[in-house]
Amino acid sequence: MISPFSTVLGTNYSASGTEALQIEQIVLEYNKDIARIDKQIDDLQHCRAELIAARQAHKALISPIQRTPPELWAKIFILCLPLDEFVEINALEAPLLLMQICGRWRGIASSTPRLWNSICVGDRLEQIPFGQINLIKAWLSRSRNLPLSIRIVHHDGDAPSFLHDFIDIFIPYSSRWSNLDLFLPQPWIERLLPCSGEISTPNLETLSLTLSSIMEEQNPLLLTQSAIRLRKITLEVDLLIPPYLKLPWSQLTEFRSYSTIDMHHCLDIFQLCSNLTHLSLWNIAPSSDTAGHPLVTMPRLDCLELGSQWDPAVALGLLLDKLVVPSLREIHLAPRPGSEQWDNSELLALIYRSSAPLKILRIVRLDVARVDVAACFKSIQTLSEVSVGLHPEPKTYYRRVDRGGSEALSGV
Repeated sequence: MISPFSTVLGTNYSASGTEALQIEQIVLEYNKDIARIDKQIDDLQHCRAELIAARQAHKALISPIQRTPPELWAKIFILCLPLDEFVEINALEAPLLLMQICGRWRGIASSTPRLWNSICVGDRLEQIPFGQINLIKAWLSRSRNLPLSIRIVHHDGDAPSFLHDFIDIFIPYSSRWSNLDLFLPQPWIERLLPCSGEISTPNLETLSLTLSSIMEEQNPLLLTQSAIRLRKITLEVDLLIPPYLKLPWSQLTEFRSYSTIDMHHCLDIFQLCSNLTHLSLWNIAPSSDTAGHPLVTMPRLDCLELGSQWDPAVALGLLLDKLVVPSLREIHLAPRPGSEQWDNSELLALIYRSSAPLKILRIVRLDVARVDVAACFKSIQTLSEVSVGLHPEPKTYYRRVDRGGSEALSGV
């Protein structure tokens, strides 16, 4: 459209009243043309969007992702699991997150047992999610026949009555329990692992128990004897007294305790657990003289960890004096901060008495002089590494041989 005002456009020309009416009419015509073109653009954009969608849908049919077999997706999904030993019920993490993407992923995830054979119910900050009972049932059923790793945490010592029904959810799967971590009142631990044998746990290998109630002499913790594969136990109770615990001690290979335990009961553990390869007792308390106690031989013990938070007079060496450990390769000692200068005589006596092939020595919470470390390397010919000092920056020393063939001490 050619405007009669084309010669004065962009100038300071002032239109008359009649011309102004004529210009307004021209603007209306332009508006109509623009509206018509805008509609054509909208139609073309809509048509373009449809074509793009159709193109993408057809490309998807030949996409490598579409041709990825479910077995490979399952392996990828397993790699998406959190690194934690027990998987929390969290809609923002695998496996529940994978169930929310699309129908195909939901089907693959729900039929991949490896995504569902670990579960953490509750934690030390929150109560057990009783409202998720149906979800937990579905979770466990999807694990098919795989071994189960289960953590149940209820930190309140007063268990509600409906905890009884909640605990019962897990009992039908007892034959597949492999790793149990329980932070519960004693009655509920005994309900899951009754000594009567009515609940069979033939595949249970690892058990961690934290009692949210105090054990008493008249009410010992009685646990199942059907766990014929049970090898590893970790305990955290108010006070560890072995006679209060009816456990299959002789079949254990690893035992860890973060409970207060006096020296006499440490010696009980030494005697009860003759097949241990790893022993950790981290809160040893004083007791009466142990001088009259006979030597205890632990023929398979490979790693020994002893620690005390009590008065410096509680000498860990008194326990070392009672042991014979011919297979010992690693020892960790953690005396109370503020203990006097370390005396290595009990350790050396233990190594000589046992003919132990000790390779690694760690002494935490106590700063040991370099000259004393060198003396350890000289006295224990099998020793290759010594770590001393305070966490998180201990000093570590290694035995090395220089170019001349002489042994020297290197430290980090």
